[in-house]
Amino acid sequence: STKKIAILLTLLRAIFKGLQEKEIRTIRDVYYSNVELYGDQKKVDYWLSTIAMSFKLPSKEYLNIVPAQKGLCFTPLQIDIDTGGTKSFIAKDTSSLIPYIKQDSKLTVAGHESTRLNLIVLEKEAIYNKLIENSSSHYLFKDTIIITGKGYPDFLTRLFLNKLQPFANCIQSWNIFTDADPHGIDIALKYIQNDINPCYKCERLQYKGARISQLLNYKSVQFLKLTQRDVSLAIKLLLKLTNEPIPQIVNKPFVTELQRQLFFYKKAEMNGMGKDHFFSSPSLSTTILNASL
Repeated sequence: STKKIAILLTLLRAIFKGLQEKEIRTIRDVYYSNVELYGDQKKVDYWLSTIAMSFKLPSKEYLNIVPAQKGLCFTPLQIDIDTGGTKSFIAKDTSSLIPYIKQDSKLTVAGHESTRLNLIVLEKEAIYNKLIENSSSHYLFKDTIIITGKGYPDFLTRLFLNKLQPFANCIQSWNIFTDADPHGIDIALKYIQNDINPCYKCERLQYKGARISQLLNYKSVQFLKLTQRDVSLAIKLLLKLTNEPIPQIVNKPFVTELQRQLFFYKKAEMNGMGKDHFFSSPSLSTTILNASL
């Protein structure tokens, strides 16, 4: 249609201008440059994917139009980033937006040769903030990188985690914690497994909950009934996980948790736990496991 051709030509012009001026723009910026034409931000993303595919590009990032930054990272050591000679970094002991990186970016964790770190990924920004705000009065985070994608993760957060995987000798544990509901399982799978592009998955992450069976031990946690949408998603995920050619041991924790959620017909959020559950031990990994996450 005429409108589709107009969208395509307008995006090609925006891409050409950005590449010519070496300017990186966000999908949101492009969308708001002509809201009446695009109508929906998802359409911009769809047509950018179409253009990248047509030019046989490995990623949309080569069009210099990227998603807006979303993920947050707290790190006890500075993380240096080199993208085609352009250098940036994430300062230590601060909470920062995950910076723009590309598939050919190189990450370096300062002092990683003599340091042993833990890494945890949290579904909820609220839990991330709760931990960060209390970190000044505790020693739990002197050896822990904390990341959140604020719900369903964006490509930038997943790429960032993928780029950290070569530092497995430095980062000794990789754990992810989500809500005890089918969407939490789906979010964890988005981080760990990705069929579209291997650059956007982190296979080192281990799913640690929160689990319905563990949360039953806490009287303060309020449970909600699964909605029809939750049930539909749980069944869809179970069918996918049990039919995939992935080793059964990899998918077993997800399958077991989904089955238990359907059995109890309940779900719960991580937010239901108080800060004492997180800070009851000098070891972060032990603390979170004790908190039934």
